[in-house]
Amino acid sequence: MVDEVLEDAPERGFLQILQIGGSAVFVIPLISIVEHIAVCKSFAQRRAVDVDQELVALGVSQVLGAFVHSMPVTGSISTTCVNAVSGVRTTFGGIWAGTIVLLSLAFLTPYVGYIPLPALGAIVICAVLHFIEYKEAMDVWKTKRVDMVPMMVTFLACLVIGLEWGFLVGVMSNLLMLLIVTSHPNVPTLKFQISDDTKVVVFRPDRFLFYPGIQKVRNLINKGAKRNKDSLIVVDCINLVDIDFTAAKGLGAVAISLKLNQRDLVFVNVSHPVDKALKGFTSDGVVTYETAQDWINTIEQKAMSESDKEEFGVLLRSLSRLDSRNDETEKHRIDADSEDSENEEQSYSTRV
Repeated sequence: MVDEVLEDAPERGFLQILQIGGSAVFVIPLISIVEHIAVCKSFAQRRAVDVDQELVALGVSQVLGAFVHSMPVTGSISTTCVNAVSGVRTTFGGIWAGTIVLLSLAFLTPYVGYIPLPALGAIVICAVLHFIEYKEAMDVWKTKRVDMVPMMVTFLACLVIGLEWGFLVGVMSNLLMLLIVTSHPNVPTLKFQISDDTKVVVFRPDRFLFYPGIQKVRNLINKGAKRNKDSLIVVDCINLVDIDFTAAKGLGAVAISLKLNQRDLVFVNVSHPVDKALKGFTSDGVVTYETAQDWINTIEQKAMSESDKEEFGVLLRSLSRLDSRNDETEKHRIDADSEDSENEEQSYSTRV
């Protein structure tokens, strides 16, 4: 029968198959992955689950099943729950279940249509009822209540508009929350004075800096530069591991704008990826230092006059000579102490 249906079916290209499948082409793989990983972690019993190997096994099953006209397969929650309740402990349970399914298809197919749908639904509900984790929702509520938003949105969407679109709505709601968090980075502002004439305003972003949050950082730097016209503007990148092109472009634009007004925007504690991104946009208007101490040393050297530098050099040489003399004196003192101790030992041995 299957061969007759395939012979009568018109040939369709890959794009036409995608159009016929619609959203299911993207949603079914997502659901299969989520369901498979959920089953593995739920029944692992505190044992480690290698997610990569599970996904490889799932992908190989899909590829091999395509050669025998198989439906998309995954780890079934209902089947796994039924096996767990029935006391199945080995993989032979899968072979036994597959044998029963083949026998049912061969001999009981005409009678399956008479099974009431409520009865099938009751079987599935009873099988997966204990799979609902009420405690997990309570833990999320106690830990971080904001995470309840995508959880409830996904749950309600799956009930109202179906499983496929419910998963998509849940994923989009979670991505929206991540976008909101990324677009509002926390940028503490620090003010301090490193010398009598040098004041510094430091901006320290506390996370990854990508395109949604660069506008807020630019506004903070511009406002800080206007309010502190006599201060040096510094961006402390100690918490920045990486930035994207838009963030590098925004920071570079601020640096160039300040440079046109005879002011510098300095980046300190810059990692290699961040430095590469900043220098990739513009190498002329961006000043970066690997550590904050390197920048402070540069400021101190620029602030010194020639006479101050000479006096500083003489002072360093004097200190070095003084240190060497102290070392020699300490060495002579140690030698003298050792000689005295030897004399005392000899006199003591003589008395004994």
